[in-house]
Amino acid sequence: MGLVLCADCKGIVSDAARACPRCGAPRPERARKFLDVSARPIFLILLALSAGVAYASMRLFVPPQQIVDQSVRLREGECVTYDMRGDATLHVEVNSVSKPVDVVIAERNPIETACKPTRDGASSGGYSVPLISRRRVRTLVTNTRLPSGHFGLTVMRPKESLLFEESAQVSIRVARD
Repeated sequence: MGLVLCADCKGIVSDAARACPRCGAPRPERARKFLDVSARPIFLILLALSAGVAYASMRLFVPPQQIVDQSVRLREGECVTYDMRGDATLHVEVNSVSKPVDVVIAERNPIETACKPTRDGASSGGYSVPLISRRRVRTLVTNTRLPSGHFGLTVMRPKESLLFEESAQVSIRVARD
């Protein structure tokens, strides 16, 4: 306990007293300390929880970064490849209006980067082991987590006939979280 001065008579009053013993003037409400020693752990826990909730809500409401938003026309045997960095979650949407396409997401092989069809009409695309490989799809919507590294997305219109080389209109959207 400490001693303070009375605001009215300037007499010495205990800080625990509710009124001045000399003049009877009531002491104003004691100013509460910002944090009592007993309230500090609870305050720190609440502060940490609110910071965690704020960080999580920011991550939820931040729109994904659009990497690819393109519409292409692919003839039979043609492909298009997009390079991307890993260590992220990708949201991939591929829609082919008239004909099916092949979609591959795989780690890039630095030696071979071109979209080169092989003898059977498939494309190696300069890839090693694919993370996603879908053949003959008209619609593909997927979320995939890429590990760190360099990756590529290849969309290919496979060869179907020798006489009629029909093309397909393909829309490709890739967003990164």
